[in-house]
Amino acid sequence: MNLNKVKLETHAKEILEAFNLNSVPIDLLYIAREEGIKLCKCKPIKGFYGRIESIVKNNKRFFLLYYPDLELHEYPPQVRFSIGHELGHYYIESHRQQLLENKFHFSISGKFTNPLEREADYFSSLLLIPDFYLDEAVSNGSEITLKKLSEISQACQASLTSTAVRYALSEKQEIVVILSKGEKILRTWHSENLPYGARPDYKMGVLPKYSFTKKSLDTGAYFLEGMSSQDSWFPSARNRFDVYEETQKLGTTGLSLTLLTF
Repeated sequence: MNLNKVKLETHAKEILEAFNLNSVPIDLLYIAREEGIKLCKCKPIKGFYGRIESIVKNNKRFFLLYYPDLELHEYPPQVRFSIGHELGHYYIESHRQQLLENKFHFSISGKFTNPLEREADYFSSLLLIPDFYLDEAVSNGSEITLKKLSEISQACQASLTSTAVRYALSEKQEIVVILSKGEKILRTWHSENLPYGARPDYKMGVLPKYSFTKKSLDTGAYFLEGMSSQDSWFPSARNRFDVYEETQKLGTTGLSLTLLTF
């Protein structure tokens, strides 16, 4: 990731400690209220998940956070992620400067290539899925699976995708996370300490023909898993290593989430 991970991780941890938030799910609206941000709850609107803006009134500056009603929204984890994303724009100094210049921001999913959006996304995941809970959830040294990630996501009231990405970037285990739609790979995330030759080289490509993810797409299976073909996912790797693949459809979105472990 082209961002200062350590700096963001430290900042998010300091915020949680400052507000004595030591259990999940993290109350993001509490953080906003304590910061003096005016909360503006609205009815759910298709495609809208949140926006933060800065205004000046009577020579005083205010921050406004607009967000859909969590109790009425069909997918609250997406709204919670967006609220955390907007708090990222508030807390990260370079983002905050843009707010002070009255540049409004709308949360739009899928902006993978914009560095500012990626920073805010990562910051959101750090607030939603804090280190103290990750350490607790996998404290027995068990291997991570989509089932385990799903349990973590439910406890944190976060999406499965954001939970998987958060875990990959935590460097707690060697994994690759792949988000795809149809045969197209939309985005990949991975731990830095992967086996030699296991770095993804299929960004924005298509699913390997003999992968379980492709089989799930062809058969309509909701979930598939098993030992996968190293040559399919990592055709340029010269050394040999085992690859275990799990894949799951994400509701009715047409998206699939794939987890590769080694």
